[in-house]
Amino acid sequence: MTLYGIDISNHQKAFDFAAAKREGFVFATHKVTEGDGYRDPYWPRARDQMREHFPGLFGGYHFARNNIDPDRQADALLAHLGDPSIPVQLDYEDTKTRGSIDNMKALIRAIEKRGMRVFANYLPRWYWTGHMGAPRLDGTPPIWNSHYVNGTGYASVLYPGDGHAGWAEFHTGAPPVVLLQFSEHGQVAGQSIDVNAFRGTEHELRALFGSAQPKGEPMADIVEEGAGQLHPQPGRLRPINRQQNVNPSTRTPDEPWPYDIWCDLWNESVWDGYDIRPEYADVPDEVGRSLVALLQTVAARQVRIESKLDQLLNRKEGA
Repeated sequence: MTLYGIDISNHQKAFDFAAAKREGFVFATHKVTEGDGYRDPYWPRARDQMREHFPGLFGGYHFARNNIDPDRQADALLAHLGDPSIPVQLDYEDTKTRGSIDNMKALIRAIEKRGMRVFANYLPRWYWTGHMGAPRLDGTPPIWNSHYVNGTGYASVLYPGDGHAGWAEFHTGAPPVVLLQFSEHGQVAGQSIDVNAFRGTEHELRALFGSAQPKGEPMADIVEEGAGQLHPQPGRLRPINRQQNVNPSTRTPDEPWPYDIWCDLWNESVWDGYDIRPEYADVPDEVGRSLVALLQTVAARQVRIESKLDQLLNRKEGA
């Protein structure tokens, strides 16, 4: 499944978000700040409009200026964002000053230190190679790449497909390319703007943005939803590779069945300080077990218990 989204700024002025939603777009981001001085005057309106028309699937982006102190940039972003729970898209492509992996990571740390979350890093491959020297990106947020096609028109017509080169990984072990900006001339709501694609379901997209399912809509499987949010590479679930390491039940008959499961989660994430940075996503169990694997254990046990309860109830009704 391919879902389409938009990213806009003051250049589109009072953009018609309602029209974009009617045309089938699923997610949206809008510029908030640039450097430590520029505050997009249309952001407050855009924030309210996106919250109405794209609930849980919208964010604000900060255009980085590499010659400005990261802390000053993060302060400006927080002040204008208006709500630190809104997911942040970092736009790292300043061609006026050479970028670096250290500078980029410092800005991400400064943003997250203030309680905001960088859900995606708009880092075009051409900038990563030509302006940064193609450094390793281990430990950075999922990538929002750009790779344009020719022409103008509707996003669904312009989209080059899920096998397009823009989706290729930057290097082995790099964060995944989760979003692709494939044109800056998509026809949306009467304007020619940037259009983007996401490969996956809406549930997986919500996990990327860090949002829950809206009220009144069907819930995804709660375990898969939680796993998608906990895993450092959204949409990619790992199986339990070492079944023998799954702890046996330690509960007594008067304790609720999930007791030992939550003990596992507490032990791995709090007591052992399990680290879910991308470079640790596939480490052996001796170093750190995946929380996703534990959640899958919860699902498996729940299925077995519900099946057993159904059998017992059926026996009672047939007696």
